[in-house]
Amino acid sequence: MRYTLFGLGEGVRIDDGPHLWASVERGRVSDASAAVRKQGLRPGTPASTAKALVPGLALYEEPASPSRMMEQVWSTLWTHTPWLETVGKDSFFIQVSGSAPPFQEIREIVQQLDTNLPAGARFCMGLAETPKLARALVQWAASSGRTVPGISRKMGRHRLWISPGLAGRRSISLKQDGIWRADSGDKSAAVSPPAVTPRWILALPVDAVWFLSNDVRVQLKEFGVFRLADLVALPDADIARWFGRESLLWKQAFAEVPPGQIRVNYPPVYYSEIWKSYDCETMPAEYIPKLVESLIAAVVNHLQKSGCAALRAGMVWNSTSGEGRFTQAAGRPLYRLSSWLAHLQEGVRRCQEEAARAGGIACVEVRAADLQPIRARQSRFAVKNGLLVPDGWGTRRKIEHIMTQINDRYPDKLRLGTRGSLREWRWRMVAEA
Repeated sequence: MRYTLFGLGEGVRIDDGPHLWASVERGRVSDASAAVRKQGLRPGTPASTAKALVPGLALYEEPASPSRMMEQVWSTLWTHTPWLETVGKDSFFIQVSGSAPPFQEIREIVQQLDTNLPAGARFCMGLAETPKLARALVQWAASSGRTVPGISRKMGRHRLWISPGLAGRRSISLKQDGIWRADSGDKSAAVSPPAVTPRWILALPVDAVWFLSNDVRVQLKEFGVFRLADLVALPDADIARWFGRESLLWKQAFAEVPPGQIRVNYPPVYYSEIWKSYDCETMPAEYIPKLVESLIAAVVNHLQKSGCAALRAGMVWNSTSGEGRFTQAAGRPLYRLSSWLAHLQEGVRRCQEEAARAGGIACVEVRAADLQPIRARQSRFAVKNGLLVPDGWGTRRKIEHIMTQINDRYPDKLRLGTRGSLREWRWRMVAEA
């Protein structure tokens, strides 16, 4: 199973600032340091109001790009897992596979993040079965003073909320967890969650539903909708009349089949293995192929362990006469040793020529650039004599059957493995249809 961790940063949109600072976007506070948040200031507060509430507050215009601090956080997360999706300027999704919730892995990630974060920054994180549920936990805690269902753990200055489904509490009590209809007085809401949606999400406040605009949230409250349970209980005709037919998807927003999907969008990094001569001796030309092969093997081993592949392979070498470079783009992701050797064959040849002219090479580096996660693909199988065989076997049998029929009429006109005419390609398309 894949578990999703969502992290929302606080005090991470500005790199350098005083003890009391806040960033401003469109006249409202978008982020603030931990000391300012302790005084009750929250994102969304007008800048003039924030200045009056916190004496000595320094206001900064929010930069157009993420801060260097947040870039460093994303780089650190990338070293732990390739399944990373960045959200805006202060958030992220990561997915970790395992048979049990990855609490130890999360603790190690948090400890490494602490080394690069200033005192005024922290992360609020949610661990759940799907990305939307993980984000709902964090948005719930940030927007409401009520207790979030599940378990809350403190990891140093950071806070982690764990989904009730992962914490062992797979259902909630309507009375205990406060799921009430806005117009039903003391009666609990007779609401059933949509298919595949956990029951605890019905208590989610409307203010925590991040994909709704502020205007929509205000209108929903005017109609008596304060929690997701109230929204689910509304008739479809009323929602469609007020907000349009596309608003009917709001009820099914959290109905995801685990583990859900994230969009891996972090800028690709590169990984390299390097050999240097430290005893003033250079590598002769005849040993270059074996040296490069050993470096490629180390790169491939790292890629396979991290579940990544490269879309660009390169080499850099240094000799007494200067530096040489070779880069080769790949049409398909590179993660096998044979593919790497084929793409860097020209680079090895140039490196050997340089070593022969200069009398040896002092440094060789093999680089894997434009890294991306390897996505699993389920193969199709057919059953033959009680055994599973690749589905291509069935396609081949269809082609052979058609070939037999054609060759009965036109002997020796078709052969497997040869490029056929337009008519033969049409027959093959019919067989594969």
